[in-house]
Amino acid sequence: MKLKAQTHPVLGDLAPDQWGDSLMCFRQIPGLADFAPEEAKETLDSLDPPDRKLVDSWAKPSKALIERCRDFDIFDALRGAGVFEVQFSRTPAGIPSEEQVAAFRFFQANETAICRNLGDALLRSYRVARANDPHWFEQNDCPEVESVAELAKLAAVDGISFTNRSCEGEALVSINWDVQWDPEHGFAMTLWQGQVIGVGGGGDDLDLEDDTLWNRSIMTEAERQAYDRVAASNAFEDEDDEEFDEDEDEDEDD
Repeated sequence: MKLKAQTHPVLGDLAPDQWGDSLMCFRQIPGLADFAPEEAKETLDSLDPPDRKLVDSWAKPSKALIERCRDFDIFDALRGAGVFEVQFSRTPAGIPSEEQVAAFRFFQANETAICRNLGDALLRSYRVARANDPHWFEQNDCPEVESVAELAKLAAVDGISFTNRSCEGEALVSINWDVQWDPEHGFAMTLWQGQVIGVGGGGDDLDLEDDTLWNRSIMTEAERQAYDRVAASNAFEDEDDEEFDEDEDEDEDD
């Protein structure tokens, strides 16, 4: 099914992403504003008037903004304004799922606490990773840090995705990061009900066995409880992608 721009009663104005397989919007998230490239605000202030107008129109994303939102200057300028790309992944029905809408509502209602949880979890994970391989971090100019504010200079939010995986009627959320200690692969977190339940290069693997960077000893009690509920669900069972298989069959017939 070809996705179309739409106004959702809860999510607001949505549009197909650059690839046409997910719906997206932009959201200003003050709690994550510090997790932006250091030069982002300067980039925002120095934009040419047409590009500044484009960035300022984020609340009603135009086709032009969608197409250019990953251009270096536009991308940084958006983050300089505390605005981040939000995706609703794989929506074969043409609209976000009930689980994605429920997760968005939860995020919206608990935004301040969730942003605080993200920073705290990132700091814990960073300290463990740096202790395991200090030479690598030193090579990438990533020093020991004592606070989330210090760490924010080394990590920037790339985007947020409300995934098509869910538990107890609420979608899992993926937070993707650009991080100085792994610029090639980046970093991702998986959240459920505001708790970080997985971290890593993909943020999609919740197997804590032998994971030195994210395991029960590092997690808070709330994170462990959320993890256990998701792990006991069918959130990560193999999916039946019939909707997408049908689309592929139609393409082959053409």
